[in-house]
Amino acid sequence: MNERDDRLRKRVNTSFTAADMPLWATGVGSMVCIRSTEDRLVELPFHAALDEGLYIARQGFTALSSDIADDDCGALVTSVDSFLATLTPHR
Repeated sequence: MNERDDRLRKRVNTSFTAADMPLWATGVGSMVCIRSTEDRLVELPFHAALDEGLYIARQGFTALSSDIADDDCGALVTSVDSFLATLTPHR
């Protein structure tokens, strides 16, 4: 399970880096936390996830469990990519 969580953090960080956004995912084991140098940006993934029917805490925190599959992680990455595309139309 921890390998899946590490992959999720890596995929989200790849998206943030590609969009040149000051956001990154941290965490250990099943914990994932989205951080930023600009506090106002941390809530954006929360709203994007809600739009896709997913829930993470408003502060960008989520804990993954064994019930969460790779497809669920993919859906979260897709929601991040979708909101990044709205912020960075030059992509």
